[in-house]
Amino acid sequence: RPHRPQHRHGHRWWHWLPCPGGLGGPRTMACDPLDDAAKHEALLSPLDLDAEPPESFHVTFETTKGNFTVLFERNLAPLGVKRVYNLVANKFYDGARFYRVLKNWVCQFGVSPDPAVSAVYTRDVPGAILENDEVRASNVRGTVSFSSAMEEASGKSVNRTTELYINYLDSNARLDSLGFAPVGRVVRGMGVVEDFYAGYGEMVDACDLHPEKGNLCKGVNETLLYTQGEAYLSREFPKLDVILSATLDGHACSEQGAGTQPASLTVSVLVALIASVLLCFVFAGHKYGKRRERDQQVQLRAYTNLREEDDDGEGDGG
Repeated sequence: RPHRPQHRHGHRWWHWLPCPGGLGGPRTMACDPLDDAAKHEALLSPLDLDAEPPESFHVTFETTKGNFTVLFERNLAPLGVKRVYNLVANKFYDGARFYRVLKNWVCQFGVSPDPAVSAVYTRDVPGAILENDEVRASNVRGTVSFSSAMEEASGKSVNRTTELYINYLDSNARLDSLGFAPVGRVVRGMGVVEDFYAGYGEMVDACDLHPEKGNLCKGVNETLLYTQGEAYLSREFPKLDVILSATLDGHACSEQGAGTQPASLTVSVLVALIASVLLCFVFAGHKYGKRRERDQQVQLRAYTNLREEDDDGEGDGG
């Protein structure tokens, strides 16, 4: 199974105000012009991550091996997809590493490079743990699901937080019966995903999970991964590939229809553009009027001088 610690539990959520200046539609995190500090602060309080995503959206992951794009669809796993949307919008995955890459299994990511953020999702912080989603798709090659711990009593996956894995094999469909619900699928760049560095093998504290796979077991220590973050990984596992940025594609905010902030911004831009054009016409008209008045004065002076010369000529002839 995709590995997750056993000690995570908790629950809580929070709401954004309606998107200002629009026509009444719901606000999405993609609308919000939050700076990095505000987004970091939101990640420390999972209840702050309650923006509603569109029915589907693409996320492009720029990595040290290249880019790949995942299509997330709410109908697959509503709670999980909503979590991904909010995490991406608040830059949670930026700087995270693919810390578990097993070419005969999965590649896994989703632990923050910042230990302060990671700590939130390993304690009893309200809202950190997601309720389970019904499994509506299969864990075949290229699909993306949440990593989670296993509950011994039920034999099902529990305690989803932020960690995701990408399936390398169609045979991973056997994870379906264990409750691992796919939230999306790679639609571009699967070759990039398959090229992530895998030389460290399995995580050292997860070697007993799949001994039948025969993976090298010199990988990341989970405790240090959470408590030291990027400082630990860059020092001990520098070859692990990194997510440079994870970005919501296609203005996901505007896909929710009228009433979202991008629509109001578009109206504002159009109004400003029209006003600018009108000002240009007024300025040009004023400038043209001044020039015409000046030309008329020149013509009048020329005509007056000509008349005076004619009068002088007639006087000399008399």
